[in-house]
Amino acid sequence: MRTERGVDAGFASAATEWTTYIGRAVAALMADDAVSHYSGQAVFVADLAKTYQFTDQDGTQPLPF
Repeated sequence: MRTERGVDAGFASAATEWTTYIGRAVAALMADDAVSHYSGQAVFVADLAKTYQFTDQDGTQPLPF
């Protein structure tokens, strides 16, 4: 997880994502009338980003870990 504190300390990398990315995933799921399709599943935010076409706050779509 990339945070402002981590960035300031020099620990950010291209492999991390902002908390905004997760928030956008939650918002996309809330707006989906067919969200029950994901019931009982563990889903990567990166996969949801591809499905719902959203990006992290820096415009990237980080890969799943």
